[in-house]
Amino acid sequence: MKARYDPLLGEIRDYEVNAADIVWSTSIYSPAYGVEWDITNADPSSLVRIGDTSLHRILPVQSQQILHIVNNSGAEVYALDGNDITKKSSGSPSVLSGADGHICAKLNGYWFKYEEQGNKRRFWMSATKIIGSNWMPGGELSFDHAAINRSTGALASVINNTATYRGGDNASAADGLANSRLGMPVTNMGLNQFQAAAQLLGANAHAYYVGLYANLFWRIVVEFATFDSQKPVNYALDANFYKQGGLGNGVTTVNGTTWNTFNGSNPLVKIGCGTNAGHNFTGEVSYVITDLGGTGVNE
Repeated sequence: MKARYDPLLGEIRDYEVNAADIVWSTSIYSPAYGVEWDITNADPSSLVRIGDTSLHRILPVQSQQILHIVNNSGAEVYALDGNDITKKSSGSPSVLSGADGHICAKLNGYWFKYEEQGNKRRFWMSATKIIGSNWMPGGELSFDHAAINRSTGALASVINNTATYRGGDNASAADGLANSRLGMPVTNMGLNQFQAAAQLLGANAHAYYVGLYANLFWRIVVEFATFDSQKPVNYALDANFYKQGGLGNGVTTVNGTTWNTFNGSNPLVKIGCGTNAGHNFTGEVSYVITDLGGTGVNE
C-alpha cells in the first residue's frame, strides 16, 4: 500500500500498488463509464465520454440517487415520489415541514478511478469495483440549502414558511414583505457556527463534508460531460441519447447593488421553490428572479 493526497476527496488515502496503477491503461474498465479531458485546455467545458457507451445513457450510479425523509440519525422514514416530493413513493401526501423529518438526497457510494497520462486526465465511475479503483463514500445530503430551527438552533432540511425556520439574517421586520426571509435558507453564519448547528442533530451530522460534495461533483461532471455546470439548460438528449447542457446561471447574474438594496444580500430563493409544481431534483423546475437581473434558478 502507499499513501498520497487525493485531490478528488481532499484527504490522504491508501492506494494499492499494482500494474494497473503503474501503467496507465487506455482500455475500457468494465463495467465503467467516465470522462476524459486535456489539462492544456484552459476551458474544458466539453469533456470526452469514455467507457461503456450504454452506461452513459442509463447512468447506473446517478440513477440510484433518491429523495427521502430521514430522522436525525439519517435513517429513512419514508421514500419520496421521484417526480413530485409532495407525495410519498406510495402516492400518499408527504410532510415536508420537518414534522416527519428532514428532506435529504441519498447519494449512493460508488467506485472510482482517476488517471493521468501526459496531458490527459480521466475519471471513471462504476457501480461495481473495477481494476485499481477506490471507494467514493456516499451519505445523506440536504436536498436544498440548509434551514435552521430557530427554537433549537439545529440545522434542518425542510420546506417551512413559519418564523421557526426563518432564514437569512432572521429579520422578523420583513415578514410578509417582498423581501421576507420566511422559507429561506439560513445565512449570516460562519462555518464553525453551521457545524455546531449540524452537530445538534447528532455526531454524524456535518455542515460541510468534502467527500460527499466530491461524490456529487463527479456524478454531475460525468452525467453532463462538462466542468461548466452553468451551461444553458437543455432537456433534450443529444444524437447519442446522452444528457447535455447544464443547470444554467441561476442567481449568479443578479446585480449586486440591486440585491443589497432589496434585502441586504439575503437569500432570494425559497427552499424547495418549485415543489408545488413537482420537484424531481433534476434541474427541471425554474423559479425566475424578476427585476434583479437574475435569469432563473433551476432545481
